[in-house]
Amino acid sequence: MADDPAVWAPVHKIMGMLDKKLTRIFAPDYVDRLEAARRRLRGSTDSSDA
Repeated sequence: MADDPAVWAPVHKIMGMLDKKLTRIFAPDYVDRLEAARRRLRGSTDSSDA
């Protein structure tokens, strides 16, 4: 099934569209943004555990 071009053609198309939209992953401050997002997510899960 994974060798079937009918499966992979749409996957590659979607990946190409995402590559065009997700340009921030190449920004110089990406690592900082990613860590800030992780901190926000950790904070939101910590408050729901109490």
